[in-house]
Amino acid sequence: MAFAMDESPLYSAEQIRVPDALPDVIKQWTKAVIRAKPEDVVAWSAEYFAKCAAERAEEVGIEVEAPTGADGESKGAEDE
Repeated sequence: MAFAMDESPLYSAEQIRVPDALPDVIKQWTKAVIRAKPEDVVAWSAEYFAKCAAERAEEVGIEVEAPTGADGESKGAEDE
């Protein structure tokens, strides 16, 4: 899934809409990073958010592909 990046300049706070859930998502991610102390924060974060997405999908009954590690292998809960 590709994310579109809006590259138009931001001149004021009124142009920024922060989703209601974002502060909690960032807070939980920050705590998890501090606990895990990963060497590669970006790769670890990709796996963290893939796991979060899978858990959220399970809660609402959507089937998603298993997250893959940096080596391309499927990662399950037993790998963590």
